[in-house]
Amino acid sequence: MGKHNNFFSEFKVNDYLILRLENNRTNVYIKGKVFSQCKFLLLSIPAANVREFDDIESIDEAAEKLDSSMERGTLKKYKITPKEEFWGHCSNLQAWYENDYNTRLIHRNLAFPLLRALVEAGDPLAKRVFKEEIAIRLESGYPTVVSYLINQGYLHYLNRNELITILECPAFINNISKYICNYNNVPKWLYKKIRKLIPRRRRQVILKPDYDATFKIILFGDKGEQKTQLVQRYLTNLFRSYSRMTIGVDFLVKSLEIDGYRVKLQVWDFDGEERFKFLLPTYARGANGALFFYDAANYLSLAHIDDWLLVLRQGIGQEGIFPIIVVGIVSELDDEQRISAEEAIKIAKSRDADGFIECSPRTGENVGETFEALTRLMLTRSGMV
Repeated sequence: MGKHNNFFSEFKVNDYLILRLENNRTNVYIKGKVFSQCKFLLLSIPAANVREFDDIESIDEAAEKLDSSMERGTLKKYKITPKEEFWGHCSNLQAWYENDYNTRLIHRNLAFPLLRALVEAGDPLAKRVFKEEIAIRLESGYPTVVSYLINQGYLHYLNRNELITILECPAFINNISKYICNYNNVPKWLYKKIRKLIPRRRRQVILKPDYDATFKIILFGDKGEQKTQLVQRYLTNLFRSYSRMTIGVDFLVKSLEIDGYRVKLQVWDFDGEERFKFLLPTYARGANGALFFYDAANYLSLAHIDDWLLVLRQGIGQEGIFPIIVVGIVSELDDEQRISAEEAIKIAKSRDADGFIECSPRTGENVGETFEALTRLMLTRSGMV
């Protein structure tokens, strides 16, 4: 839905939410009233800490394990202009809106106050999801999110029955007993129930881990809508005829069972825009595998594999290289100008890729198989099979 006006440097997410670039600062407006300034755009990953990312499922978790120096004025280090930063924020909030205000996609310190302000402004979508988002994030049990929501008084937006349901979640009970500093924001009846439940919850022992393996994978290649559509097809089994333009990186999570192993995939979908290419090694550090995408109807997108691999391998070093599968994205409209599979396989082999596959986000053909093939390679590389 987003529209922009170059003269005013304005981006309209919807009738309630607008971003403006003013005096080289990105400001958020709700119904014409300034709300706040965005703080984070991209994530800077310290190379020494890449193994700490095994269990992240939200921007909150990623932000706490990543370098927050982007907030402290080091955008110049990455040569990101205020205008590029502005469009990055626009992209992030547009994606947040398109995903029904999913609070995992932006930091809690912005997501919940912004969502509450949208509710107060009359946004019907915000009204529909506000309480649901509070409940979902409480049930997730992530400590800083649970403590933030309770200490900031968000429990008062849920009714008694909704709160009783959340009490069934062990992670919520454990974290509320450890991290809550202000019980004045907890209803007295709820506090009494929590005190009774804590001893019983603490006696519970989880004997089996949720996953046998957690793998971080990177998706990269020239900019194009089909890559994002393919990822959406895999995660939702739906085809969208449009997709938003990513700036920086999208983070998604997918769980699957393959060959008897329960695996969680952390999918980092890297933007193919040339000006952000230099950031690829930063996100690739600590990855277990990657998919290089090209458009089967666009030879240049395949020819650019050398440029992408050069940036990747120079940035992370030979010792950090992981399995890479070359993926050709095809459609029924590509037949006349389509790159032959034989030619693509030859190029993939000559670049030491670990596999090749063609798939279609429109029909879903080979989409699941693409991620399963990479997962098997990562399981093998990890020594599990």
